[in-house]
Amino acid sequence: LTQRLAELPKNELLMVIVPLALLHLLALAVGAAAGGYLVGRFGSGTTVREPMLAGGVVALMAITLTVGSGALASALVTGSAIFLVAVGCAALGGKRGLKKKDKSAPVADG
Repeated sequence: LTQRLAELPKNELLMVIVPLALLHLLALAVGAAAGGYLVGRFGSGTTVREPMLAGGVVALMAITLTVGSGALASALVTGSAIFLVAVGCAALGGKRGLKKKDKSAPVADG
């Protein structure tokens, strides 16, 4: 498979890689938003900062896996996209979770 991909012309290679990359970013966005929602909704004494931090940690883990498998310029572009999607979607999910938080529920002391 790697050899056949290497033999493809640039425009055909982009038509294969771009949709796959977008699907991975979509999965990351959904996962980060869901995680941010859970942190915001059920976290004790949370603000939007905590879901963003969780998204940042996930982004750093994904970037670490990406850097080990490619060129530096490609890793920087990919890493930036991963970081923006993970942190941004976690923040949006966290805001939504904070809005849904039951204000009458007792808060556990941290």
